[in-house]
Amino acid sequence: MMSILEENGLSVGAYVGIVSGDNVIFSQGYNYMSTTNRSPVTENSLFRIGSVSKLFTVMEMLHLWQRHIIDLDVDISLYAPDFQVSKPPTEPSVPLSFRKIASQISGLAREVPCAFYATPPICYYNNSEIFKRYRDQPLLFPPDTMPSYSNMGFALIGNVLGSIEPLKSLPLLHKMKNCEEIAGTETCAFVNGLHVDIFRPLRMDNTGYAVPYTIVSLPVLK
Repeated sequence: MMSILEENGLSVGAYVGIVSGDNVIFSQGYNYMSTTNRSPVTENSLFRIGSVSKLFTVMEMLHLWQRHIIDLDVDISLYAPDFQVSKPPTEPSVPLSFRKIASQISGLAREVPCAFYATPPICYYNNSEIFKRYRDQPLLFPPDTMPSYSNMGFALIGNVLGSIEPLKSLPLLHKMKNCEEIAGTETCAFVNGLHVDIFRPLRMDNTGYAVPYTIVSLPVLK
């Protein structure tokens, strides 16, 4: 691993773990936390979750499906009536479903048509603003015909799940108390649900969108 980093001129840190069954057969950190922080990468180093979060989004979606709360194959507008897209004239009734969105074959655009970096970030606050900006936008192609990576799709899954029961009314964990001010009501409810349904039962105390107060002082790998 170290030779690969050096051959490619990479000074970033990395941590590699290989697990077989219940056994960790290899575990080692490489390089440093950043070019300015020369602390070595260890098993306690925090990495930005990035698009690994999409796996947790699917896990929560399937968790609600197993509880018969959602249907994976109906049009997502059943759960979010204000979300409307322009479907191809040849296939106006084809469902834009949770399953198709999670499989990256929805035809949705890559990004939300919102100014996330505006001041304030207008699309963080509620679904209505996101849905209004996406209303009648055409799909890139009919669902279930072509793979295409969409951050928008996974943001949609999370926000829709956070707008329905039981996540909508789930009591907020202490660590999530300022979440609504930062991320908006639906996003906050979804993230809170991930902590309650996935991270906490699996004892993944150092993983999540809102990290425990006891570890926020540790350096985060950039």
